[in-house]
Amino acid sequence: MKSSLMACCALIFAGPASGQEVPGFFDGFWGHADHPDCIHENGQFSTCPAISIFSGVYSGQESSCTMTFHSDVPAFEAMLIYDLACSGEGESWTTRKLFMIDLQGRLNIVDDQGAWIYLPDITAVGAGTGTVIGD
Repeated sequence: MKSSLMACCALIFAGPASGQEVPGFFDGFWGHADHPDCIHENGQFSTCPAISIFSGVYSGQESSCTMTFHSDVPAFEAMLIYDLACSGEGESWTTRKLFMIDLQGRLNIVDDQGAWIYLPDITAVGAGTGTVIGD
């Protein structure tokens, strides 16, 4: 069973060639997981919206980035690296970030500024149902 799951994940997370369109692996609304006041009572969802990722667009509260697939991480099928072209608050910049979903279903993002963990946002997902609300 475990090997079947790993094989399935390898197929799901195998990325496109560098520079191609971004698949929807990380699409969704994501909330803070590092503030105790933001963690829903069941521990699986956040009550503090932070970012959204849809159709290759990564958006925060005051910025938006277009994601371009850069590469995957060999031997770690669930890790993908993206180049981001961003703008917000009158500024434009580029950055590179590593994205992965961990075994607890949390989004992990790593860049040259540090690492962040996000939980699915409870305001956008039916608690425990996985259904997007208001779409």
